Amino acid sequence: MSKESESSYNENLIAEIMENLLTELIKMQKLIKEQEQELITLRNEKEHVQQLKNEFNEKLSEEYWKPAKNERGAGRKPKLTKELHSEIIRRKKSGETYRQIANAVGLSLGTVNKACNTDAT
Repeated sequence: MSKESESSYNENLIAEIMENLLTELIKMQKLIKEQEQELITLRNEKEHVQQLKNEFNEKLSEEYWKPAKNERGAGRKPKLTKELHSEIIRRKKSGETYRQIANAVGLSLGTVNKACNTDAT
């Protein structure tokens, strides 16, 4: 093989390699764009799920604090008022134990625990 034909062969080989690299680069750019779109979709879905979760918790909290459903007010009256709930939360934040709070406010340990783990809106 002469030097000219070897040089021409090398140039053709380099051009072919460059073309293949360019093709692969384009494929990778398309893949990156697809993944970016998927990420945007996932973020939107996450925000939607968080919004639904917040709405659910809000409704759950509303249901918890609803008064008796009948007009006469018959049935068991809730012992835990919003004011008492606030008092329990305040005492818990100040470092009192559930038992100490229950004894102080005259409620059961379970009611105090439930109050500390439930939002009062």
